[in-house]
Amino acid sequence: MKKHIFPLAFLLALVISCAEDSEVFFNDPSIKVRFINADSLLKVNDSLAITNDSILVLNDTTAYFFDSLQVLADSISILNDSIENGRTEYEQTRNDLQEIEADFMSSLELVDANSILLNELKALLNSVASTIEAGDVLITSISNVGHNTAISYEDSATLYNLPLSMTEGFSKIDIEIGGESYQLELTYDREEIMDEKRRIRVLISNVAIKNSEFDSVSCKSLQCEDEQPIKFYF
Repeated sequence: MKKHIFPLAFLLALVISCAEDSEVFFNDPSIKVRFINADSLLKVNDSLAITNDSILVLNDTTAYFFDSLQVLADSISILNDSIENGRTEYEQTRNDLQEIEADFMSSLELVDANSILLNELKALLNSVASTIEAGDVLITSISNVGHNTAISYEDSATLYNLPLSMTEGFSKIDIEIGGESYQLELTYDREEIMDEKRRIRVLISNVAIKNSEFDSVSCKSLQCEDEQPIKFYF
């Protein structure tokens, strides 16, 4: 009886090895998307337009003060020459012009300070606009309705993956952003490919958005073939 133990053990090991080699893995199909807060971007761009207009006004004001200071300096120089030549009756006029010159210089310093602040604000607004345009936003959760697939997030990101159905060419997705829920329905072609390690991968193509509660979608005519990430504006 003992002589059968080794062949039996070898056969069992062979069966286990074959089972491991034939194990099949499936990937969860998904598409990359980006969410852009269009309302916030509009407000930032409006603020940028106002800031740019204000900078232009200050630039014109700076140019005016520079030109005026040059005229005052030339006039004071002429009056000083006249006073040195004995025309003392011009002293009061020279003194008045010097006071005006001092006021203009103080005003110019104030304009320069405001210009610095406005340019700093412009840089900040441009940075905020770039962040919004990049889609850097915190998504509360993304769910595939009807397939028990839900993903929650704690950190913001610029790209997200929409979990699609592994067995169907249709998915209904629910996205929660800041307490608001947005739903969309997608159709797509599926293709199962098995590699040399017997791993089956589901490839997605010809994505089409049939319904969307977002304000707009980047895909032309709602056809999203070969466009990733797809951009959703809310």
